[in-house]
Amino acid sequence: MEQQPKDPLTIDDKIERAFILKREGNDYFKANDLQSAIRKYHNALLYVKGLASRRGTLEALGADCSVSEINEVTEERKAKIEELEFLCYNNLAASLLKKQKYERVIDYANKALELQPENTKALFRRGTAHMHIQDYLAAEKDFKKVLHVDPTEKATQRYMQQIEVYKEKELQKQKQMYSKMF
Repeated sequence: MEQQPKDPLTIDDKIERAFILKREGNDYFKANDLQSAIRKYHNALLYVKGLASRRGTLEALGADCSVSEINEVTEERKAKIEELEFLCYNNLAASLLKKQKYERVIDYANKALELQPENTKALFRRGTAHMHIQDYLAAEKDFKKVLHVDPTEKATQRYMQQIEVYKEKELQKQKQMYSKMF
């Protein structure tokens, strides 16, 4: 028996399914099932991969963008896709932070920050990952941006204190090293 080909999903269908997967990922995250959460966020991203730039790509390739193709990626849909991408990247960073996969946290936080450069959660997550891999200067840069937006953020203030302690220790080491040179 031959299967009937499925109707291709519309962009709205893909966006809707992606948001459902993201919500399922959030549920897994809350239940501390991080691997399942990560899988759901990745699958959500796969549903919308390349959609936000589709119209420009088709036009750049010289494709005949009929009205139906152009209308598929409206500004409203593009905004929804970018919102979903941001949320999934940021949630992936949160999940991977809990799993102590710091390099991957930085990668996903970077992707989130490409979409929302001033987002304090993404900056905090990236800064925290930098702290754990002992890249204190990069961490400090991220935490300063967080504090610029929210000077009362307690966890960020604690990390900044730790960075100051580190910088003071490094300064003392340098002084000792240079004192032995002369």
